[in-house]
Formats: sequence, structure tokens, C-alpha cells
Amino acid sequence: MDKQLTGDRRQLSQGQVPDCGNSTVLGYMAKKITDLHSSYSTTVESILRSPKYSNKPNITALSESLNQHFDNCQGLIARLTQQLKEEHKIILKTFDDAVKEIAEEDCW
Repeated sequence: MDKQLTGDRRQLSQGQVPDCGNSTVLGYMAKKITDLHSSYSTTVESILRSPKYSNKPNITALSESLNQHFDNCQGLIARLTQQLKEEHKIILKTFDDAVKEIAEEDCW
């Protein structure tokens, strides 16, 4: 399980979050989610390594829950990224249509 948590953090540190284009808000959200996951994962990993901790099944459940929340956040980022891409295409098409209309009116 330690390897899985470390692997997840490594993927994110290598920039494998969905491409956000120019969206600084989405990039900021992705960074905050990554930081939060890293912080909690490090805490869980250190507790798992501690021989003093007597209730390891609870830690395992906590770790699984954390990873599920993290996966949900990644899914949300992917959906937001897709929505931004679709809205960007619509904006570009609207702009292109407006330019064509102006060109036709002014005989460009």
C-alpha cells in the first residue's frame, strides 16, 4: 500500500494531471488537491510504519478512503477540463462566425 500512495504522488509531481490549458483556476485547484493528498498520504504512511500503532485496520480504511476521495477529485478535474475545452471550442467558433459575417458585410 505504501508503494501505491508513493506512486500516486509521483504521478502528480510529474505533471500527469489533465492538461488545463490556460485555466489558472483549474491549475490552482489541481495543485491544492495534490498538496492535500500528499500531506495526508505522508501522514498515513508514517502511521502505517509505526510499530506502536495498534489499530492498523482503521489506518487501512482511512488510506483507502483518502485514495477514493483523491480519485473523485481527479475525475472532477478531468470533467472540468473537458468542459473548458468544449466551451473554448464554442467561443472560437462564435468568434470565427463573427469574423466571417464582418468580412462578408465589408467584402473582405
